[in-house]
Amino acid sequence: MTRKPNPAIQILAAAPRGSGLPAQRRGDGSAVFEERKRRIGENEAIFRDVNRKVRRLDPNWMTILCECGDAACRDQLVIDPDEYARTREDSTLFILRPGHEAAETERVVSKHLEFWIVQKRPGLPAEIARATDSHAG
Repeated sequence: MTRKPNPAIQILAAAPRGSGLPAQRRGDGSAVFEERKRRIGENEAIFRDVNRKVRRLDPNWMTILCECGDAACRDQLVIDPDEYARTREDSTLFILRPGHEAAETERVVSKHLEFWIVQKRPGLPAEIARATDSHAG
């Protein structure tokens, strides 16, 4: 049986991107790498916020957007709401399609059939994840 895409996700996926966080610049030649880390972090944070809004639409199961750092990714994932809630307890955790992780900014901490959970690495990736989490306490 083919699942119909959740129209709320399609609407939210069209939301504008970029939080406006300033890029970190260094004189040691790592500005491009740092900019990539920042961009990945911003993209993941946007999808995390979109997915929080989608949760309110269906309490029994969730279809969420892949929270990977690829600004063009619109993959949809099905996840148990309790698993989603547990993941959201830590600002540095994100839910991705298997294979969408960025090894330089995150590590896989849990593998499921349809999705993986990744944790941001210490430093800039984790700082961005925490700074952009509007629900962090």
